[in-house]
Amino acid sequence: MAQKTVEVTIDEDGQISFDLDGFQGKGCAELTKKLTKAMKATVVNKKQKADFYKPEEQVKQKVSRGM
Repeated sequence: MAQKTVEVTIDEDGQISFDLDGFQGKGCAELTKKLTKAMKATVVNKKQKADFYKPEEQVKQKVSRGM
């Protein structure tokens, strides 16, 4: 699984930008929405990276019960 990083930049005019790496598909969009809401910000411009269009990674775990 790729490492996920979030870089938040606030410039001197108060403009906020997010740079997300390691997120794919809906995961990126959902996190950006949560960050925007938490910072009480408004989206002015949005650019998706190539990773946005890749299918999300599926994490599978096999769990067995000890008996």
